[in-house]
Amino acid sequence: MAESTGQALVQTVLVMGPQACGKSDLLLHWARQSPPEEKWTLLFNGSTLPLGHLPENVHALQLAQGCLCCSSRLILNTHLGRTLRMRRPDRLFIEINHTSHPDKLLAFLQDAQWQQWLAKPKCVSVLPLAHAQALLADNEIESPWITCADAMLVTGLAQADAAQAADVLLALRHRGGPAQYRVNADVSAWPWGAAEAALGTGVRPL
Repeated sequence: MAESTGQALVQTVLVMGPQACGKSDLLLHWARQSPPEEKWTLLFNGSTLPLGHLPENVHALQLAQGCLCCSSRLILNTHLGRTLRMRRPDRLFIEINHTSHPDKLLAFLQDAQWQQWLAKPKCVSVLPLAHAQALLADNEIESPWITCADAMLVTGLAQADAAQAADVLLALRHRGGPAQYRVNADVSAWPWGAAEAALGTGVRPL
């Protein structure tokens, strides 16, 4: 792929988590808050393209289902290259199917062919409380949804569960989780501004 010259690197965010955890909903929630002066591209890796109304500065694309670093890697490579050449977004968001391997996808996006285009990707993990507890209950599991995350949204905790939330977050940190957490009832309570601050992904010129 040809080098990008004189262009800011594309701020890239991967959104990962188990099936039906709200990844698509979170991306759409953020997209509807996108600054109009920024061009966003969303790559969905789910079963359907959950569009609804999107701002004019947001472009969304449905990728084939399957593991983006294995069975669907060629498709991702083709669409990603086309998106970067033709659209040159300021921000790129990639939803990761629950069958994908976040650690391998991170390595792929840091290949030499993308280094002149993409900033180092950041990962957001969306974990329902019950799923987080199941992962923590098995000491033999080292989940990339925990260890690859730069920020994590744990859904399903009400305000009354503050002590339980503190215990879960402490346990996640001990298992290699990120420093930045958000505890919400659902994904719609995490605004993009707060997520951007947690990830440190401001759009900056080279």
